[in-house]
Amino acid sequence: MSKALPKVIAVVGPTASGKTKFALLLAKHFRGEIIVADSRQIYRGMDIGTNKSRGVWRTRRGVRRYAVNGIPYHGIDLAEPNETFTVQQWKRFAERAIRDIWKRGKIPILEGGTGLYLSALLDNLTIPRVPPHRKFRESLERRIAAEGLAPLVRELLERDPESAAFLDFHNPRRVVRALEVIEFGGMRLSAQRGKGPKRYEDLRIGITISREDLDRRIRTRAQKQLRAGLEGEVRGLTKKYGWDVPAMSGIGYAEWKPYFAGLERRENVLAKNIARNKRLARNQRKWFRKDPRIRWITSPKSAEHLAAAFLSSREASGSRARKTRGLR
Repeated sequence: MSKALPKVIAVVGPTASGKTKFALLLAKHFRGEIIVADSRQIYRGMDIGTNKSRGVWRTRRGVRRYAVNGIPYHGIDLAEPNETFTVQQWKRFAERAIRDIWKRGKIPILEGGTGLYLSALLDNLTIPRVPPHRKFRESLERRIAAEGLAPLVRELLERDPESAAFLDFHNPRRVVRALEVIEFGGMRLSAQRGKGPKRYEDLRIGITISREDLDRRIRTRAQKQLRAGLEGEVRGLTKKYGWDVPAMSGIGYAEWKPYFAGLERRENVLAKNIARNKRLARNQRKWFRKDPRIRWITSPKSAEHLAAAFLSSREASGSRARKTRGLR
């Protein structure tokens, strides 16, 4: 008889769809802990612009953890804004977090909109082990500054047409990384994305929301970010790190550069923030809609029902297995 795989729940969807609310509800109901799958929230000091959930840091038995409404949160503040943090690094972090959560008798709940992170973990993708090459990256970043991102996207599509199926071509860091892997890995990025043996049994819950409601939420959130002090956060980061670090190309940050240079008005910053988030949401929708395993829902009650059914069917998984009725 084969050994049962550890169970993991994933809550996915586009930015501003309400994933955090759903994930927190499930964590409270099923004694879970949340692992954030967000390629922007990994950076320290980038709080307002990345929409980190407000919580507190606590140290217990020598271990420092973040908690939101009493629920442990893993996966934020993993790197400095001037550091490179790869998908492979996040995958290893998440695997360790899942082992730790299970060891303590809790349920791992993934929450986020970075599809590549989630796929790398749940589908056990073989991520190319190509170390960063600083000079190569800097040369591409200079090209982006001078010519925009479009020429690099065209080059990438010429060298690896199949990358269009999974890569976010609006994300400069992803495009640069893909070209770096091709240049120094000796083969196309798409050819290096194999799948290893399945490591988890997972339930993938997707949040369904109308385009109109999502656009409204994105607009409202951007306005709240301004009132919460986003401009000051960005000024502090640029003073410490400058503009030429990977994290500063992210939504909520890059839009401020022409404003700080006196070339644009403040309202243009807000408009660009909203436009970039809407484009991100569209890309995330497309990514997740390609996955037939995702169970799309509209209400928290539906999420509870799916999770309860998923967990109640679970078999023993090593010495830490528990029955679902003990989780409520």
